[in-house]
Amino acid sequence: MPQLYRLPRYYDIAFTHDRDISGEAAFLRSCFLRHARAEVRNVLEPACGSGMFLVEFARMGFQVTGYDISAEMVEYAREVIRGNGVEDKAVVMEGDMRSIRFDRPFDAAATLISSLSYLRTDEDLRGHFRLMGETVRPGGVYVVEIFFACQNLEYEKLPYETWTAAQENIRIDVSWTLEGYNRENRTRTTRLVMDVRDGGERMFLEERHSLRLWLEEDFTSFCREGGFRLDGVYTQSFRPVSDGTPLTGELGALYLALVKE
Repeated sequence: MPQLYRLPRYYDIAFTHDRDISGEAAFLRSCFLRHARAEVRNVLEPACGSGMFLVEFARMGFQVTGYDISAEMVEYAREVIRGNGVEDKAVVMEGDMRSIRFDRPFDAAATLISSLSYLRTDEDLRGHFRLMGETVRPGGVYVVEIFFACQNLEYEKLPYETWTAAQENIRIDVSWTLEGYNRENRTRTTRLVMDVRDGGERMFLEERHSLRLWLEEDFTSFCREGGFRLDGVYTQSFRPVSDGTPLTGELGALYLALVKE
């Protein structure tokens, strides 16, 4: 597991400082209501990280369950849930996207911030979608946020690879840079650098993240493994992508609404 996910507070500051969580959660709620064929009351978030969406979903009135493979993230998310007073609506636990099972189905689920891309092999992804096919009830919806491979591989080298985030007495300078693709192995490698100043302390983190390189035909195949049908695609500005549009990285990160058949 990358060290980043053992540092939940720094992760939270560095990667959520400019995300409109309430707006994104409202969009996801609209996806649940638009695509599910029955009432959505309970929601699952695999790879829930620091728990920011768990709180927002709970505030919307959903019963929400989150899990994450990082024990540090889970404990941090529990503190976030308690701090926001939504313990009656939200629970979080340790779990692996490749193996966790539940004793009841969920009406909706969402895996966000490209978390699914850490499952790199076809075997792991087929296993995950089969599990989600058991976990989401028929007629329920599973929303996945991922970034497809670009047709022009230079396109992904966007200008916004370096940023600064701050909260209270913590300042973090972050660089997240694409290093390369391996189309044969379906992976992309990125380099993360974080320079953290926390009061009088300073920490420097540098590590590489190997992520799934998504192709549309692969994603469609994995969906079928779990009995899901692609029912809608949306951009980061929450606008629908027209049916038949090729799904490539030139569109940016996408939200894909999958309905369980």
